[in-house]
Amino acid sequence: MNGNIATSGSNSISSREYVKLFDDIMKNDRIKAVVLRINSGGGSALESEIIYAKINQLKEKKPVIVSLGGTAASGGYYIASNASYIYANPYTITGSIGVFGMLMNLKGTADKVGVSFEQYGLGKFSNAGNFFMPLDEDFTNSMQLSVNDVYNEFKTRVSEGRNMSFDEVEAIAKGQVWSAKKALEYNLVDEIGLLTDAINKAVELSSVGEHSMLYYPKKKSFMSSFMSDFNVSMGHMVRASVIPNTINDHLDNYIEIVNDVVQNPIQMRSEIIWD
Repeated sequence: MNGNIATSGSNSISSREYVKLFDDIMKNDRIKAVVLRINSGGGSALESEIIYAKINQLKEKKPVIVSLGGTAASGGYYIASNASYIYANPYTITGSIGVFGMLMNLKGTADKVGVSFEQYGLGKFSNAGNFFMPLDEDFTNSMQLSVNDVYNEFKTRVSEGRNMSFDEVEAIAKGQVWSAKKALEYNLVDEIGLLTDAINKAVELSSVGEHSMLYYPKKKSFMSSFMSDFNVSMGHMVRASVIPNTINDHLDNYIEIVNDVVQNPIQMRSEIIWD
């Protein structure tokens, strides 16, 4: 599981893909334990909760061991928090237990270029999603309440998953990020180790002897991978001809983030990923 947690995008972790994948794994009696490799700075709160719930359901049937990559923060940690056992890579950055909300508003831009916009609807918040209308104070207060609710839910998930009190979680939450050593000290992970250690733990917890491994998602065919890479390369070539490389290198990420925020204004995302 690598990338932004979002409803769509070429490099995204989406519930649509992983819910189906986990359902297939649950039905496969040959699979006795699951190792999840997570490398994500977070994303959509809604997508994170859906994936978390499905992992929790999977855990009831077979052990789920998580191996954290370079970053497992915010939504990336949310989906890992209730695993049977969590390993952090020696250099993993994790934590960032926090939530924020973002609303796009183009009212100032529209005024500068002389564009006006009128919308008519029923109900006080019927214009709430209109980018060209002034933000309503009651609506922004409502958004803040939603952010607070999701933040409390995040802390509750960590509290239940890591067997910590709510106050213990609050002390290490507030969007703070931690090294692997600190994450172990604060009980955010069970052990510092590599992916191979997580695989060995899966064998131990599943009580199997001889074993083999299945890899998911399954690899694409050569032609499918070739065409995908070809399309991406062509897209980069077109953009590179008109956009400076410093911007072009991160354009895909920015586009995915903007699209995700428009669809899911409440986000769990670690700022350190985008520095």
